Amino acid sequence: MGGIRCCQGVDLNRNFDFHWAKTGSSLNPCSNLYAGQSAFSEPEAKAVASYLTSNDVIDKVDAFITLHTYAQMWIHPYSHETQYYPNDVAKMKKVAEKATGRLRDIYGTKYRVGTGADLLAPASGGSDDWAKEKLGVKYVYLVELRPKLELSNGFILKQEELIPTAVETFEGIKVVIEAVLEENNLSKSLKAQRLLIDHHYLVHLHHPVFLVVLNLFQPYLLPLPQIHPFQVVLPQIT
Repeated sequence: MGGIRCCQGVDLNRNFDFHWAKTGSSLNPCSNLYAGQSAFSEPEAKAVASYLTSNDVIDKVDAFITLHTYAQMWIHPYSHETQYYPNDVAKMKKVAEKATGRLRDIYGTKYRVGTGADLLAPASGGSDDWAKEKLGVKYVYLVELRPKLELSNGFILKQEELIPTAVETFEGIKVVIEAVLEENNLSKSLKAQRLLIDHHYLVHLHHPVFLVVLNLFQPYLLPLPQIHPFQVVLPQIT
């Protein structure tokens, strides 16, 4: 109406400072791949970066998982160009394969494992690649949830698939948690104390794991600092 165009805004997963706006992104504000005016131009992305680089958190994160839709893929770095991997890609891929196997055991849902560039197309400025390269986090994954990529309306998941998706996804996430426990020699003590990792209770880690969910509105960081029900911490957005 009246010649005024309404643009969708910035794709937050192209707004992080890792090869920002180099591949698979756009500087056109009306593109759905718009990377923003600069890296960390958006308060949401800036809030995540500020929190994860704060004195209380920096060098204490062993895993970073960001959830997206859709394609049924368990993606590991790097996604800014094809066949470009970190030195420890074999370990990340091994854990990812185990996670997707555990996930598949629940309802038979099949996930593919690889980089976003190899499985889909190159895209730079992602939070996952940034966490791996800039923070040095060991286990970094971007999980594209149900449904399969072939469905054109996959962003609107069927109601009956919501809970199964959450259940199976957390089974995969628990595999990553277990890998961190083993890295920190906590797996035996965890088993001895019969602590439960499920949808309500999480375990104490010397180095906390963060489940980071980015969406169009604001980031949610779910830390695992002690045994208690899920707690959502919203970083201050200025």
